[in-house]
Amino acid sequence: MSVPSNAKVGEPIELTLRITNANGIGDYETKVKFDTSKAHLQSFEQQPQALKKLGRDAQPLGPVEATDGVVIGAYSCPVADCTQATSKARVDKGARGNVSLASVVLIADTTGDLTVSLDNRRSWMRVV
Repeated sequence: MSVPSNAKVGEPIELTLRITNANGIGDYETKVKFDTSKAHLQSFEQQPQALKKLGRDAQPLGPVEATDGVVIGAYSCPVADCTQATSKARVDKGARGNVSLASVVLIADTTGDLTVSLDNRRSWMRVV
């Protein structure tokens, strides 16, 4: 996850989620943790290009806002359209290599330090 080192109150803070050295990723789910009294979710955008280029359909899961952040994810199907039961199978394997998963945009509501974490990775920024 890439996080800027500084932000301003009321301005967008874009977080980019990527996976490196993926080996057949077809779905993911994670919680982006942050102090919801200091910031709020503005938007979430799934980036399914790597899966769609393979011929897989990808759909977002969430966002689901929680008291300590937001849960996001995506799933894919080995066909061109997950909603069509008769869609012809195209690719059984998911994306490999370095894959962009999503962008999450937060808005800082107060000044001070804001810690953002994804699993065991923590980043913080100074909000002015």
